[in-house]
Amino acid sequence: MLRYFLVTYNTPFGFGNICLTGQRFPSQEFVKNYVSKHTGAEIVIVVHVFEFKNEQDFEDFQRVV
Repeated sequence: MLRYFLVTYNTPFGFGNICLTGQRFPSQEFVKNYVSKHTGAEIVIVVHVFEFKNEQDFEDFQRVV
């Protein structure tokens, strides 16, 4: 079953958010690698991981943001 997440993180460049989908809860290592790859930041602190109840909530959130 696919799961839906909103991850908030902090880097030396500032705060950010990413939406992820996957079979498992995203590990800190995965989030750090993902953010580093997309932002170039070497230091990434995961602040919060929120799991959506279902795909519809996830899609509604993405439309608003």
